[in-house]
Amino acid sequence: MEPVRINLMGTFQISSGDVTLREKDIRSVRGIKLLTFLVLNRKRIVTIQELEEFLIRQETEGNFENEDGYVKNLVYRVRKILKAIGPYPYITTGYKNYAWNPEIPVIVDVEIFKQQYENARNCPDLEQKKILYKELLYSWRPLTGVLTDEYWMMGIDTYYTSVFLEAVKNLAGILEKENKYKELVQLCRYAMPVEPLDEDIRFWLIKTLILQKKTGEALKEWENARRVWKKQLQGYFPERLNSLYKDIISSSISNEPDPMKILRSLMKFAREKQGGRYCAQEIFEQLCLFLIGRNKGSENEEYLILFTLVAGDLEKQEKKQGFTLRNGRNKFVDILLKDLEHGDVFTELGTRQFAVLPAECSEKKCEQTAGRLIEKFEKSYPGGNIDISYKIINLFEDAQS
Repeated sequence: MEPVRINLMGTFQISSGDVTLREKDIRSVRGIKLLTFLVLNRKRIVTIQELEEFLIRQETEGNFENEDGYVKNLVYRVRKILKAIGPYPYITTGYKNYAWNPEIPVIVDVEIFKQQYENARNCPDLEQKKILYKELLYSWRPLTGVLTDEYWMMGIDTYYTSVFLEAVKNLAGILEKENKYKELVQLCRYAMPVEPLDEDIRFWLIKTLILQKKTGEALKEWENARRVWKKQLQGYFPERLNSLYKDIISSSISNEPDPMKILRSLMKFAREKQGGRYCAQEIFEQLCLFLIGRNKGSENEEYLILFTLVAGDLEKQEKKQGFTLRNGRNKFVDILLKDLEHGDVFTELGTRQFAVLPAECSEKKCEQTAGRLIEKFEKSYPGGNIDISYKIINLFEDAQS
C-alpha cells in the first residue's frame, strides 16, 4: 500500500500514487480541517465531542442543532471524496470516536520539514550542512490559510516557524564566519518577511550591508526596521539595532577625522527625501560640537530646539499616562519626519524629549519652526491630552555652562 502524502505548507493537498486532491477538489473547509486534525492526531482516537468543539462550536458559538449528525455527515462526505485516491478505509469509526486508519502510512510535509532540520543541524560535514540547510529553507512555505486561524493550529504554526527561523540563523552564522556577505544578505531578505520583528535577522542584514560598504541600502533597511518596530511595538526600538545608525554614518566617510565629511554624509542622506531626517543621538552630538567649533570666536550663534511632551492631567494615572505619551510621541515623530524642512535633523532624548537642529540654526528660525510644529501637532492630534513645550538653546552658552 502506497503511503498517503499530505501537504499543509502552501496549500492543502492529499495524494496517493499519481492522484492528488487539492483544496478546490475537496470543496469543504471543514472537510480539510477534519482531515488535518485526524492526521496530526493519528496516534490516538479522537472523540466526536472534540470534533464538534473545533468544527462547530468555535465558529457558531454553540447555536447549532444536531452536532453529532453534522459530524457524521461530514465524515461520510470526506470518505466519499477520499475514494478518488484509493479504495481504502482511511477514516475508521468507533463508539462516538473517529481515527485515521493506523494501517495506512502517512507522510506529512511539516513532519518531514522537522526531520530535515535535524539532519542539517547534526550533519558533521560543513559543506553538506549548508546544502541541507538551503534545501530545507527554500522548501518552506507558510501553513495554508485554511488552517492558520484555528486555535489548535496556532501552536503548530508557531513551532514550525520557529524551526525555520532557527535554521536561518544557523546558516547565517556559517555564512558570516566564511565572509560570504552576498549570500548572507540574500538569506536575511528571504527570511525577514516570515518574522519582521526578528532582531537577529535585521541586525545581520544591516551589519552585512555596512561591511559591504552599501551604506545607502543599510540606511534604508535601518529606517524600515524603525518603521516596523514603531508600528508594531508603539515606538520601542532595540538598542542593538539603534546602535547600527552610528556604524552606517561612520562607514559612509573615510577614516580621516574631518567633521565636514560627517556633515556632508548626513546632508547626502537628507537630500534623499523632503522632511526631517532622524539622527542617532551620538551623531547629533557630533553635529552640535562641529557647529560650536566652527563658529568659536565669531559673532555667529547657533541654536537648537528642545521639545518636551507632557501627558496633560494624567500624572497620577501611570498606565493611562504611558499609553497617551506613546501615542502622542509617535504622532510627533511623524510630524517631524514630514514637516521639518529640507536638511533639518532631529534626535530622541528619552521617551519625552526631542532635539531639533534646523539647517538654518538662527534663533528666529528656531522660534518659527517650533511654533509651526506645535500648531501642526495640535491640529492633527486634537483631544489627545498631550501638551508640548519647547526651549530654544544657544549652543555656545550651553557649551560654556
